[in-house]
Amino acid sequence: MAHICPAAPELNVATWTALLAPAGTPPEMTKVLERELNKALQDRELRQTFEQSYYETIPASPAQATQRIETEIARNGGPWCRPRE
Repeated sequence: MAHICPAAPELNVATWTALLAPAGTPPEMTKVLERELNKALQDRELRQTFEQSYYETIPASPAQATQRIETEIARNGGPWCRPRE
C-alpha cells in the first residue's frame, strides 16, 4: 500500500461500514438481519458493484463486528469517545 504522507509512514487510512441495530433488538431479529445481509453479500452483481467502488465485502457475525468496533475505538479513539467540554 502506498503511503499517503511520506512524513508519517506509519499513518494507516482505512474506512469500514457496518450495519448496526439498536440496543435491545431481539436476538431473533439480529439473526434474521445477519442471515439476509450475508445472503445479499453473496450476490455476484452486488459484490461487483462494491468491488468497482473499491470496497471489499467481509461478512461478519454480530460478535465479530462488535469486536472490530471495540478494537478500532481502543486503537483510534475518536470524537465520539471524548466527553463533551
